[in-house]
Order: sequence, then C-alpha cells, then structure tokens
Amino acid sequence: GGEQRSQRVHLMYLPFLQMCAANASSLENFPATLRLRWLRALVHIAASQSREVLATFWRKQVHSQLSAFLGQLSLAVESFRARELEIEVCVAVVRVLQVFLETFEEQLSAEQGDAQLLAAAFGTVERLLHCPYARVLSCVFCTVRYFIGAYAATLFAHRNNFNLTLTSEILRHCNSGKAEVRRQATSLYYTLLAQNYATTGNLVRMKVHSPVAISELIGKAVMKDYGYLLSSLQAVVKQAE
Repeated sequence: GGEQRSQRVHLMYLPFLQMCAANASSLENFPATLRLRWLRALVHIAASQSREVLATFWRKQVHSQLSAFLGQLSLAVESFRARELEIEVCVAVVRVLQVFLETFEEQLSAEQGDAQLLAAAFGTVERLLHCPYARVLSCVFCTVRYFIGAYAATLFAHRNNFNLTLTSEILRHCNSGKAEVRRQATSLYYTLLAQNYATTGNLVRMKVHSPVAISELIGKAVMKDYGYLLSSLQAVVKQAE
C-alpha cells in the first residue's frame, strides 16, 4: 500500500545519517548555509523513520556514531531554536530524541550505564528547554515527563546534576509569562516532587535542589520578577493537599 511505499522511500535516505556521523567533526566547519541544510536534512530524515527502523538502525551503530548523532541533534537545536519559521525542526528533534531515550533506556538509566551518551542526550533536552516557542516546549515537556518516570533512579538516586538542572529549567518556566507554558511547567514540577518521593520514600533531593535552583535563577538575573513563580508554587501546594 501507499504507507509501505512511503516507508521504503524513507529507508532510502538512512545512509545519509551514517554519512553525517562520519563527517561529524567537519560539519561545524561547513559554511553556515550548507551546515543548516545538512542539519535540517538529518533531523527530518531521522524523524520520518518509524520507531522500529530507528531503533534497529541505532543498535547497529558503534558508540562513536551514536555520540556523533546526538551531537548533531544538539547542534541542530542550537542552530534552529531561535528561528520561528524553523519550529518544526525542533519538534522533530524532540520526537527523535524520545525514541533514542526509549531505545536505550536500560543502557542509559543504569547506575553504571553509559554516562557519556546519557549526558549528551540530556544536554539536548536542556537546550530544547531554552526554545522560546510554546509549541516546541509543549512537546519537550512530554519528553521530560517520560524522562522523569523512566529515568527516576538517575534523577533521584544516582550521583549527578541532572535533577538540579531539570528543576532549574522547570522552575524557570513556572515563571513564564505564557499561561499555558506556566501551567504545563507547574504540572511537571509536581511530577518531579511526586516521583522523587515514589523513588526514594522522601523528598530530600528536591528539598535541596529547589531552593538552590531558585537562588541561581534570581542571582544570575534569569528571573527578575518572580510573581508567576510564586503563584505556580502555590498551585503545587494546593495540588498536593
């Protein structure tokens, strides 16, 4: 049928992903226009594949190729996140990144798992959280919600700074001037609290990281007026009652 033909056409472009990985070190030296075309093509080709095809493709890659791929996703976000006409590129990155996190969940979430790949994947999530557009943020928030649940031990039991970074980013969005962004971020912050307790039986990590995150946001002048944040935190308290 038409869907099968479409999938076969998409499969024809998979070698381009391997070519990008092979040229990862030189991509940043490409002329700006050519680099953007490569990155746009990389993201859309990856996003056009089915989850099963992507998972199978990635499992055949060596560590350096996976690392290069994540680096290029991160570069794509860095290149396109401030371009309003390129919102769909960032939305596509979110989809591909979630499939990657799901595919390698067992490998990345283990305490002695692949720290390098996890840091690269999480770094891309962090960059996506700096996108100014509500449509992209709504998609990223869905991936963050998945990450909080699937990588709970990573966030709340293992030794790293992922939870502090995530808490800071979510609290920043709890102070957003956009009501829908603020609502979703507030819900995510409650999810962080609930998952921390479900994972460890206490809220120690969130109690430590939340004030640190707020202090850093205010101290670095990222957050000058925090009235919306106070309202968001009050909403979290009410939800917890």
